[in-house]
This record gives sequence, C-alpha cells and structure tokens, in this order.
Amino acid sequence: MSAGRPGRKTRILAAVTPDAVVIQDTWRQLELPLAGLAVDRRRRGRELVLTPGPDAPAGAVSLTFPAAADGERWYQHLRRRGQEPAAAPAPTDRPAAGGVALVRRAPAVPRAALGRVEATGPDRWTADRTAQLRAGLLGADAVIDVRRGKCPEFGWGGRRVTGLAVRVDDPDARDRLRARGYAEEVAALVGRMALLLAAQAAGLLVAAARGVDGLGLDPPTGETRVEAVKTAASGLGLVFAWPLALLALLRATRWPQLLRPAGLAVLAVTAGRGLAVWAAHLLAVRAAAAAPVAGKGWVVLLDPFDWAVVIAGAVLCARAWRLAGDADQVLPAGLRPAAVPRAAAARGALGLTGAYALALLGAAGYSRYEASSYALQPGVDPRREQEALLALGEGAARARAGDLGAAEQSYRLSVRAWEGLTAGGAGPPVYRANLATALAGLGWVREQQGRGDEAEGYYARAVAVGDAVVPRTAWNGWTLRDGDELEILTAVQGG
Repeated sequence: MSAGRPGRKTRILAAVTPDAVVIQDTWRQLELPLAGLAVDRRRRGRELVLTPGPDAPAGAVSLTFPAAADGERWYQHLRRRGQEPAAAPAPTDRPAAGGVALVRRAPAVPRAALGRVEATGPDRWTADRTAQLRAGLLGADAVIDVRRGKCPEFGWGGRRVTGLAVRVDDPDARDRLRARGYAEEVAALVGRMALLLAAQAAGLLVAAARGVDGLGLDPPTGETRVEAVKTAASGLGLVFAWPLALLALLRATRWPQLLRPAGLAVLAVTAGRGLAVWAAHLLAVRAAAAAPVAGKGWVVLLDPFDWAVVIAGAVLCARAWRLAGDADQVLPAGLRPAAVPRAAAARGALGLTGAYALALLGAAGYSRYEASSYALQPGVDPRREQEALLALGEGAARARAGDLGAAEQSYRLSVRAWEGLTAGGAGPPVYRANLATALAGLGWVREQQGRGDEAEGYYARAVAVGDAVVPRTAWNGWTLRDGDELEILTAVQGG
C-alpha cells in the first residue's frame, strides 16, 4: 500500500498492534494510537484517512490500497479495534528514535542487543520493511549484521532477511548507523551498475569478435578478429566513459544528487541503446525495397542477452531514482548535502547526462539503420564478403611488403570470391567495385614482375568492371571502403 499527506505519496508497510497502527516507511516508523483514531473511507474504499486524537504527535495520514477489498477489510478491522478498550502502551525511558536503519556492517558504536529478527516476503522491499517494522516494535533503532537470501517459498523473487535488532541511545551513534546504511545501499547499487556495464561491454566485444558469424546483420569490415576487437574496444571506451565516471564519482562522494544522473547514464547505455538499435533495425526492415533475407527482420529482437541488459538497466535506473528520493529520509539531517555548489554540480551532471543520452541514442540508431539497410539488400552475403575482403586486404599488405607471390595468391582468392558474389549481376554495386580493385591489384603485381602484357589485361578488366559501377570521369572521386587499396587505385588510374 501507499501512504502520505497531501502532495506526497510513498509505498509503505503497515501493521496493527494492540494499541496503534504502525507505518513503516523507508526509514521512518510512525505510530498512530488507536485511542481516538478516526477512520474515513474515500475513493470507493481504496483510500482510508486516519486522523489521530488531539493528543497524538502525528497528523492525519491517508492509506491507499491496491484494491477496494483490502481497504474495506482494514476499515472494518480498525472499526472493531476502535470499539475495544485500548491497551496500555509499554513503558519506555527514552523517546522513540523515529525509524530503523538496515546495516550489514555496523560501525563500532555503543548499542544494546534486543534480539534477532527475521522477515520474508515476495520481494526484497517487503522483506526489508517487515524486518524494520518488527525491529521497531521491539524498540530498536537499527538492524545490524543484515543478511539477505532467497526464499523459494515465495517464488522466483522471494527474499529472506535476518539481523540483530539493536537500540542505540547516543544520537550521534544513531546518525552513524543511518549514514552507514545509506552508504551501503549506494555501494551495492554502484556495484550492480558497474557489473552490468562490464557484462554489456564483454558481450559487445564477443559480438565484434564473432563478426559475420553472429546474426549476419553487420556489414563485413575486412578486419581480422583481433583488429575487430581492438576497433570495438576503442569505441566502447568512448561510449562507457561517462557512465563509469559518474559511477566512480558517486561511489567516492555518495552525493544523493548524483544518483539520478548515474541512473540515467546507465539507462541510456543499456536500455536506451538497446531500444534505439531495435527501433532503427525495424525501420530499416520497413524501408527495405525487397523482403528481408532469411528472416532477418525480427532476429534482432530474439537475443536473450540484449533483453537481459535492457531490463536490468531499467530496473537499476529505477532503484537509483528511488534511492535519491529516499535519501532525505534515510540520511540524518546533519549529513544531507544541501550546499548550493553541490546542487549546482548535480544539475550540471544531469544536463550533461541528458546530452550524452541523446547523442548516444542518435548515434546508435543511425549506425544500426545504416548497417541493417546494407545487410538487408538482395544478394548480400556477409560471410563470403568478409572472406573476400580479408583476401583483398592481405593482398595489399603483402604487396606493400614486397612479397609478390603471396600477394598474387591473395588477390586471386579475392577475385574468385568477388566474381562468385557478382555472378549474374547479383550483389550491391560495392561488390563490383571491390572486384575491380582486386583485378587492379593483380595487374599491379604482374607489372612489378615484368609481365606487362598480362598486367594490361587485368587493368582492362578492372576498368571495364569499374565503368559499370561509376563513369570513368568520376573515378577521381571514388572512395574505396578499404584505405589500403588507395595506391592500387592510383596505379589503375595511371594506366
């Protein structure tokens, strides 16, 4: 359920004790005495307004239930309890602390153990709040040595929480426990975000290494696996630099104002990038002149790893924003960083993150659209094209090294591959352009070997194939996909 006063609603856990309604918020615990408690129904029973008696320290609180039946059950229960004699409150020698902190590793502060608490629930939030509520009923200020684990009885998301409920009389010590609990939440969140980014980067590097052996939607580059991984790594360094920098700064400073920029940056690079890639690919499928090849239209949506990254990024961003909203309640007043420079820096970080997100989504979408548009053309064979490009690049490299025999062999392999890809006019124009380049390379090798007649024949074939792609008058503006072949093109033009 949720609770709050006008203008503010928050998800809470509530219970009825013999003498009060106890509401457990993120940290705060509020008690509304049953004596003199007025209960009003609103919104067809889904909302109850609890108004304590005039002597109660708290004002009216509204409880909103998921269903009207739940609200009705609470309403009837509170009416019956209100008609019973109120139980005398347990005597206490100190004022209530007002909340319960959850701490895994407590600092060395004076404390009194009140007993162990255990709670289970269908999710972590329910288990945590139940543990806090039970500890608060014992008079505790914190639950230390918190251990969380799975609880299969509640299903896939079930959680179990155990810890030691302690009472801390010193106000400064209570503040330390609250600050430690917040710091642990930030550290855990940063760790999960960093792990997600590392997993995503590793997956992208694996995809780059696989190249055309993957989904077949990325145009071949002619790079070896090692070269492709190096290129991908340099690009990923630029993409992940800003999110990682924000996470490092958040981990070091723990400023609540940095939680939202960090969450947004992680959301952009994970879920945002994934959605942009999917949308751009589907747009390319729709714009394709011919039917998608071999079911490539929807295959991009079937990768479970991408789905896991998108979902995890959205969940972690939501947690970051929720923790940012809870920080004012979780942190003690003296530790809330409300200084103007920090707030201005955080707003600047949020603005830069927004610009980063827009640039990333635009670049990812454009790149995917161009790649998918190329891969969806009729006659495109990424695997054979990659083999032909590799042979073409090897021929150029060996020619520069002076190994004419090896260069000839590589160029011949490339020519045979491009001829197979362009047989019967199949394939996009770039295939014939690459065939012309490979033929020119063979001509250049023959010329260096002193076999001018054969060289002229290869040059003539290269010119004929090239003229079918672009007019000869435009050859000076012909930009090849592989920069290694520029000297070959110069040789052809000179011939």
